[in-house]
Amino acid sequence: MLHKRAALLVGALFSGMLAMPASAQTVEEFYKNNPLRIIIGYSPGGGYDVYARLLARHISEHIPGNPEIITENLPGAGSVTLANQIANVLPSDGTVIGAVSRAIPVEPLLEINPTQYDARELNWIGSMTDEASVCVASAKSGIESWEQVVNGEKEIILGGTGAASDNEVFPRMQAELFGAKIRIISGYPGSSEVTLAMEQGEIDGMCGSWSSFASTRADMLESGAIKVLVVLSTQPVPGLEKYPLVTEFAKTDDQKQVLNLILSRLVLARPYVAAPGVPEDRLAALRKAFMDAAKDPDLVAEAKKLELELNPVDGDTAEKLIEEVYTTPDAVVENTRKILTVQ
Repeated sequence: MLHKRAALLVGALFSGMLAMPASAQTVEEFYKNNPLRIIIGYSPGGGYDVYARLLARHISEHIPGNPEIITENLPGAGSVTLANQIANVLPSDGTVIGAVSRAIPVEPLLEINPTQYDARELNWIGSMTDEASVCVASAKSGIESWEQVVNGEKEIILGGTGAASDNEVFPRMQAELFGAKIRIISGYPGSSEVTLAMEQGEIDGMCGSWSSFASTRADMLESGAIKVLVVLSTQPVPGLEKYPLVTEFAKTDDQKQVLNLILSRLVLARPYVAAPGVPEDRLAALRKAFMDAAKDPDLVAEAKKLELELNPVDGDTAEKLIEEVYTTPDAVVENTRKILTVQ
């Protein structure tokens, strides 16, 4: 009878161990048995996709348990679709991180487009780089300088991927602030499709990340098929000194304050985010793995071959920057909102 009770007790303990909740597992045990999905909020081939797949090839070896990495694309509304799903639908156990637009942190603050997330409640993993953006035009457009556009001498038709995306926000900002003669054709699923439309003469140009142009459109820049017209940054950018900064066109303090708020997103140029509620130990592991991978010599070497800029920003810094943005004076936020609201 004693042996039978002992056997039952051992069996119960063993069953309890098997039923041990995931939260009781170590980080290594969890990721050893669960893949990590990296979901990209844009279609394949663009800058966010290239950076995310680069990260995916190197991050596993830096995560305890070395999980399988699965990459997926979920384009829509300039990655707002993905941000909404991360906040409300996708698992919050640390098995999903999203590559989202740099606009995602400020969208709820500006309330221009419908969102279903609070950027301050999301768990920010980090950003692969901080960077500048540029607006370019094709040689076919006949546009020689950004001054022609700002002064109304020439209209430029630009392609966009959604109202929240940089390729629409930055030109709309300039149209409203400076009266620049800009028309936006929206609805392209990604920058690859926008580039194709530019090559085919459907549009004159586009605005986007300089690192993306320098890596994926280097041949077009070198051949003169496209040319940089303006640099979207508050500070001079190495290698782009001969092009005008957008801030040079600002004439008033109000214009400068709006520019600073909108361009703040460039500090988190290639951000990665996880759902609210990810266990603290897994979040810490993902953040550490992200920074370790971004500095991994193999990833750095591959990035160099791809001509991708790397200047990683850690998750803690990202969260602090987002908190600071949300302390922007209401009057500046309201002014920015009016400027960016799609009529």
